[in-house]
Amino acid sequence: SDDKHSEDWIFVLGHELLKKRILKPGKDVTSRPMNGQMVTVRYSGTLYHQPDTVVDNSDRLTFTLGDGDVIMAFDLCVALMELGEIAEVVTDPKYAYGPSGKEPSIPANATLHYELELLSVEDAPKITELSALERASRANQKRERGNGLYAKGEYSQAISSYTKALQFVD
Repeated sequence: SDDKHSEDWIFVLGHELLKKRILKPGKDVTSRPMNGQMVTVRYSGTLYHQPDTVVDNSDRLTFTLGDGDVIMAFDLCVALMELGEIAEVVTDPKYAYGPSGKEPSIPANATLHYELELLSVEDAPKITELSALERASRANQKRERGNGLYAKGEYSQAISSYTKALQFVD
């Protein structure tokens, strides 16, 4: 798309497959989250070629940045956002749902277009401060994430998820 703002795009990995631009600036560069922190985002995603149909959205999604709990596009782009920032993100399927898509609304190999807002950033609770139930629940989330990645053939990411799962039950 040759729009007049093409110079505003940041190529997150140095190429067009994952790009981000600021729609509304955030607080300041010191408010950027760091890997391991808990971030909460609001997002709305459409298929790149069907901008009128929302296929993936949430008013409040909280995840640990850099843990691979969300699509890679979110882990990579949120790390570059400031608190309160609203950004536009376009991601190749490779950094989203890939060849498997996401039932029922995201087909295989879909390029997605997101609006993403960083609502909050906080330090993750130390594992030792979590109750046994919370630890088991988080371990299970990571294990299920690992199973999903394994099923897609994304073995190194699956191993990473399983390793994180073990940290919660160790």
